[in-house]
Amino acid sequence: MSIARLLTIASAAVFLTPNVVVADANLALVIGLRDYVYLRPLKRSSNDAQDVSALFSSRHYRVTTVSGSASKGTLLQALKTLRSQIKIEKDRGPVNVVIYYSGHGFEAYGGNWLVGTDFEPQSKPISGKALFKQFGLNLNDVITDLRKSGASRTIIVLDACREPSVEVGPRKYVSPGFDIATSEVPYSFFLFYASARQSIAYDSEPGDSSARNSVFTKHFLQYAQQNMEVSALGNLVQKSVYSATLSRKPPQLPSLYDQIPGDAYLFGQIKSQSIVDAVPAVPIYFTDKRLSEAQQIGGKLKDADYGYALVADDFSQIRSPLPNGEARIVTLGILTKIDRKRLEDVKRAVMLVTGRMPSLITVRPENLINKPFQVQLF
Repeated sequence: MSIARLLTIASAAVFLTPNVVVADANLALVIGLRDYVYLRPLKRSSNDAQDVSALFSSRHYRVTTVSGSASKGTLLQALKTLRSQIKIEKDRGPVNVVIYYSGHGFEAYGGNWLVGTDFEPQSKPISGKALFKQFGLNLNDVITDLRKSGASRTIIVLDACREPSVEVGPRKYVSPGFDIATSEVPYSFFLFYASARQSIAYDSEPGDSSARNSVFTKHFLQYAQQNMEVSALGNLVQKSVYSATLSRKPPQLPSLYDQIPGDAYLFGQIKSQSIVDAVPAVPIYFTDKRLSEAQQIGGKLKDADYGYALVADDFSQIRSPLPNGEARIVTLGILTKIDRKRLEDVKRAVMLVTGRMPSLITVRPENLINKPFQVQLF
């Protein structure tokens, strides 16, 4: 499958920091893995962890940092400690959690994997999940554990590739049968990837080999210090990272999945949050030329307290000719009462932006990754 293409908003306004209340408890786990034994070392990941930790420490977060080298067991222990801290603090008041990961990552076997520095790929194609389970963390499992811990809000930032192959040496790769993978993003979570699906996150900007930070972390730090609303932060980082790597093939294209109702800020409590049902985010897949419309639709969904995901795609998995210029919603044939209402709200948002009602395509459950429906802009 061709590399998926992704996103960004077209305008870069300066957002003033609103009056926010410092949360009762702010916890951060920052991971920067550099010293991979069998994969390409990431010489800037430790710097990324150091600088992100310093920023969050200066803004009233209790920060745990894992840097340099760490096995899966070390990462699991750090996550266990974080969950224990959440359980203690949640009885005293709201708990805001941030996880920042800078290291190698892959999409494999229906999951997104964060791998320890002892990850050892084989010299022949991998036949199953065993290797990833042995050396890596499945992001879905991490999210599930955090959801159960009782945090008020969780923001996960992943400065990692989501590549469909494992580099084991110069011009030598292992392709372990990667799928199009999604991570379930539950209510009160914000998930920010440094790269698009099945794509790459670059170590430095073109011509800047002496850079201290990776491309994504450099721009994240630049905007995060302003404490703007997290979806606005995500959109600005998307735009700046994409612009900085436009001369590379492919450019680096971050993606965000926003499932926090109302406005949320990194260094303060949620400013206003509606009481809504815990429903999955609405994915908006779009080609490059429909970028602006995709972002506008996302904005209207957020105004209606719906989570959304901006995911640019070349739709190369669709074998028939693409219906260029069209907007459609791919949906399950049977929907709950709540999902039927959501579908009508999403149709209305698409119509307000595009000027016409989207067409509906009904598919079987096994043919739809993001249930119960998704928007597609061609």
